Amino acid sequence: MSKQTKSITCMKILYTRIKCLLLNTYDQAPEGNALKRIHSLSGLITGMIRKGNSSLPAIGSGLPQDIDANSKTIAATRFVENKWTEYEVHFLPFLKAFLQGMILTCLAAIGDIIIVIDGSQMGKDNAALMVSLVWRKRGIPLCWLVKSGSKGHFKVADHVTILSQALEILLPLVPKGVNITVLGDGEFDSIELQELCLENGCNYVCRTACNTVFYEDGERFQSKILSPEQDHNCVFIKGLEFTKERFRYVT
Repeated sequence: MSKQTKSITCMKILYTRIKCLLLNTYDQAPEGNALKRIHSLSGLITGMIRKGNSSLPAIGSGLPQDIDANSKTIAATRFVENKWTEYEVHFLPFLKAFLQGMILTCLAAIGDIIIVIDGSQMGKDNAALMVSLVWRKRGIPLCWLVKSGSKGHFKVADHVTILSQALEILLPLVPKGVNITVLGDGEFDSIELQELCLENGCNYVCRTACNTVFYEDGERFQSKILSPEQDHNCVFIKGLEFTKERFRYVT
């Protein structure tokens, strides 16, 4: 068997497995256009896994049609941009089924659920705000928001909205008693985001600026004056109050 033939065979096997898994999420077998969309979605997922990225040429390469690469890219573009392709219908049900399996895998491996909120540049003139489930060294996107502008363009209200939406998806899938920890960089240390985590029973760990104001037993100080003792790499202080608003629930 040639290398090309072997690659095609492996892709067909992967495509079939993915299609079967997607179909198994339905109570009743889909028909007509709904079934055609499952075939297309199975191909797009196949291409993404085989190529290791989610560009349109990559995901289009997994489509089962016997057409050239450019035509597959066009077909992938049409699927993504089709007004009848809806997130709630064509993506979220499969995401929930996938997450149920991932949550069990995470619990078996580390015993906890870790999610991260982060902003990053998206293309030339856009920024994405994303909440992801952490698995090993990868982040599995749960919710995201894209806006025109730079990475730091997002407001606290955007942070709260996107994390709320992610928790709305995630919490019903997580068994009771399991710890969920939210990780964030310095831009996500707002009191509003901390309150959201507390309201939903989540732990949180965020960076903060070196000039952030804290209070310990009523005494005001900034974090930049702290340094670990010799042979230590951290300073741990309980019962702090955070910023001039004296928010209490931080360590």
